[in-house]
Amino acid sequence: LGVTLISLVDLGDSLSPWPVPSDNGIKTSGIYAEIRHPTYAGLIAACIGISIISGSATRLLLTFALFSLLNTKAEKEEVEILKKYPDYADYQKKVKGRFFPDDLVPDFLSK
Repeated sequence: LGVTLISLVDLGDSLSPWPVPSDNGIKTSGIYAEIRHPTYAGLIAACIGISIISGSATRLLLTFALFSLLNTKAEKEEVEILKKYPDYADYQKKVKGRFFPDDLVPDFLSK
């Protein structure tokens, strides 16, 4: 949950539940220098932890469904961000991990 809280503070006025980029520019510093969607990463990590601690296979399956949903939302957000801020492509090349730092996970989880 710490990652989520840090990312929410970093976003400030840019925070929105909608997959539409704000007019405040793109965040590339702080935790955003390591992963592109830390809010989602923290939420996924918390759900995995709760699933493991509770020993619930159902919660774990729901966490995978949440991961899929957030991945789809992040993809759509990034399409919209690229339309508004073409230099976001440079940031994507530099920060390859969508939810997790690129050097910690297999390629299929960081795209």
